[in-house]
Amino acid sequence: MTVEMGDYFPQGLDAHDPEHARLLRLAYAEWDESFQRKRPDPAVHGAWIKFVLTKTLEFDEELLAEGQAISQTLHAEMPEHPELLRPSIVINDPATKKARLLIQKYPRSQHLNKYVTGSRWKASPDTRMRDATSRSPKDAQRSVYSAVREAGEIKRSAVVKAVAPPGKFRKGHQATAAKQAINALIEQGAFVEISKGRGSRSGILRCYELPNL
Repeated sequence: MTVEMGDYFPQGLDAHDPEHARLLRLAYAEWDESFQRKRPDPAVHGAWIKFVLTKTLEFDEELLAEGQAISQTLHAEMPEHPELLRPSIVINDPATKKARLLIQKYPRSQHLNKYVTGSRWKASPDTRMRDATSRSPKDAQRSVYSAVREAGEIKRSAVVKAVAPPGKFRKGHQATAAKQAINALIEQGAFVEISKGRGSRSGILRCYELPNL
């Protein structure tokens, strides 16, 4: 079967931009030069990724979120390994401002179909991203809501202890997921945190209506 280009690009391809091609070659050369060094500069690696996203793929830089600007709801708890997966860059939808594309940075030497170097979880980057996007923050929210609803009123710290399974990671990834779920449910109006009592280090959560989980 013969496939015509016009079948997939009826409007035609964008015209060649010689100036962008020149800048792209310069950016690539700088990135490649850094990689050839004994210790590649991670800042150069990040700048190359940013260049491709904003200049070549033409994503608006204002739609890119990094670091603290990335919502904790996009973090994925992987307690069975245990690891907390967080995207390096998030591209938000210009209309809804919600996450549209999640990007995870890896060193250039990391093969995307081989185990991540230095990680106890023997999984490739593509497997990790697939598993991360299949985990919903709603799972943690359901567990937290059930604990608060059953108790009626309960200390925040007690909820975290109830939701996080026993073991050395209770104060780590599982506790982080539980705390994030508590804050999200308070924002939804599922329950409210009553003022802390004298000497108390943990507020009391009181349950209200069931959220749409």
